[in-house]
Amino acid sequence: MTFQAPEGFTLVPMTREPESFLSVTGPYYMNMNAAAGTMHWGFYAEPRHCNPSGFLHGGMLATFVDIIMGGAAFMTVGAPVATITLNTEFLTAGRPGAWYEGVGEVVRKARTLCFVKGEVRCGDRLVLVASGTWAIIGAGK
Repeated sequence: MTFQAPEGFTLVPMTREPESFLSVTGPYYMNMNAAAGTMHWGFYAEPRHCNPSGFLHGGMLATFVDIIMGGAAFMTVGAPVATITLNTEFLTAGRPGAWYEGVGEVVRKARTLCFVKGEVRCGDRLVLVASGTWAIIGAGK
């Protein structure tokens, strides 16, 4: 299958290990707008991302939004972070053969924690909203 990401999106080299989790679930694409301080992520949903009923698997969407929100936390903190909590609300079913795009936003940064919200869209349809907490690795030492 040949897929062309939307203009402005570039392939994210997630890892050096081809069998890593993010390499297996991807590929993922990113569009960073440094002037606006935003980083949009995207992926093209394939049949392998679906559950047996043919809908986009909730675990795939949860993985995607975790990557997005963790990326927002990392960019804000400038240090490694790790997911502590991830709350997701699935608003509509997804299907393969579509482009999914998401963004994360840091709501608050404390000394050892970072609070983030995120969303995933398919076109103008809001598919998922999420909130979560990330630990700042090494903070508080």
